[in-house]
Amino acid sequence: MVRKWRKQESELSQVRKMKLSFHGNKARWPELEDRVEQLVVEQRTTGRGVSTVTIRQKAKAIAEEMDIEHFQGDYQGRVAIFRTYCREDNRAQPHL
Repeated sequence: MVRKWRKQESELSQVRKMKLSFHGNKARWPELEDRVEQLVVEQRTTGRGVSTVTIRQKAKAIAEEMDIEHFQGDYQGRVAIFRTYCREDNRAQPHL
C-alpha cells in the first residue's frame, strides 16, 4: 500500500486536504450510473425521498432498457455465491 501511495505522491499532494481521494473503483457502466444519478436528482428536486431499494429497482429497469448483460443491481447473487461457498467448505449455514 505504501508503494502505491509513493507512486501517487504528486497527485496526493495536490488534492484538497479534506477530500477522500482515490477511493473506490471506476463505474463498470458509466452511462447507466449517469442515468440513475439523473433520476435521483430529479426525484429529490421535486421533494421526494429516494430509497436504496428504489434506486436498485430503477437501475435494473434502466439496465434492461440499455441491453446491459450481467447486471444484478442487488446482493442476491453475492449471497448465493456465499451460501455455495459455505456449503462446499462445510461451514455453518449463514442466517441470511
